[in-house]
Amino acid sequence: MSARILFVDDEPSILAGFRRLFGSDYQVDTAPGGVEGLACLAGSGPCSIVLSDMRMPGMSGIEFLARVREVSPESVRMVLTGEADFTPALRALNDGTIFRLLFKPCAEKTLRTAIEAAQRQYELQRAERTLLDETLRTTVTVLADVLSLVDPETFGRSMRIRRYVRHIASTLELHQDAWQFDVAAMLSQIGCVTLPPGLLESITAGETLSESDRARYLMHATVALDLLVRVPRLQNVARMICRQHDGPPTSLDDDVIALGAQMLKISLAFDQSLSSGLNVEAALNALRADPRQYSPRLVTALAGLDRDSSSRESRTIPVGHLHPGMIVDEDVRTQAGRLLVGRGQEITVPMVVRLDGFRQAGVIGASVRVLVPHSHT
Repeated sequence: MSARILFVDDEPSILAGFRRLFGSDYQVDTAPGGVEGLACLAGSGPCSIVLSDMRMPGMSGIEFLARVREVSPESVRMVLTGEADFTPALRALNDGTIFRLLFKPCAEKTLRTAIEAAQRQYELQRAERTLLDETLRTTVTVLADVLSLVDPETFGRSMRIRRYVRHIASTLELHQDAWQFDVAAMLSQIGCVTLPPGLLESITAGETLSESDRARYLMHATVALDLLVRVPRLQNVARMICRQHDGPPTSLDDDVIALGAQMLKISLAFDQSLSSGLNVEAALNALRADPRQYSPRLVTALAGLDRDSSSRESRTIPVGHLHPGMIVDEDVRTQAGRLLVGRGQEITVPMVVRLDGFRQAGVIGASVRVLVPHSHT
């Protein structure tokens, strides 16, 4: 599909000229001003290239392109000016608001060369973004898989929290930042690998901790921050994890870090209540009883989780027939009592390989009880 370009100019004849010059090679949208240009982006989605006149009534080209940078950061922005004083345009060029500055009158060849350069820049940015996304996704998956093998108990807790956080985000339709909440949940307990043996089991069992053990446990969030904050695009995720034990949030509006941290806090408290023996409704009531610590809106969003669980049934499946997506419905331990997979964990490929190896060695049974959708065959 050809690139999409938005031309913005208050002169109808100039917009008609753009359509005539580029309409056969690109998808061309036009707008007579900045307000209309933003409406076009909001209605039709991002453009590869946005080219705007400098001087327009109401909103200047620089002001318009600064707004475009916020709402459509991948769009390559250029300005066309006939102003004698082009200092503001040069400033915008230097600070990255625009990619290129063109002057009126602009020859067709010059304009076409600039459009082609902008398109190459757009494709380069998209390729780099795709590479970064794939690298990030692979990095997070590897970290989670390693955690599942090194510390099954911690990984199991992370996966349960991930399920609660996913449900809250889905219920509230928090689609834009869903990936950050999901990764924060997956890695929320990664700092627990530094805890001494038995401490996390004591916490999960609801045992009263000494002051030193509690302080040691709470440090896991800071450990996670130190591990993750240097990873590109995980800065918000790292700060959500670091704040998962914080006190009551001042506001969740327009603060994605506070929102993510509160989702983790609620999920942790909910999981702790379930692990201590409370049923789902009692665990939710415990959260509702303290609205200053746990956002009532998020607790209400979590309340439908039990209905989601009812869509699955428990079955005993041979280890060799396990596959990703199934939920383990019992602790899987070796004959010596070593925990391999905790109840509530979602099956992953490395987990299947590991369990099959233990099965072949004769240290676990041939089957595992898992939760599967009712329609699963």
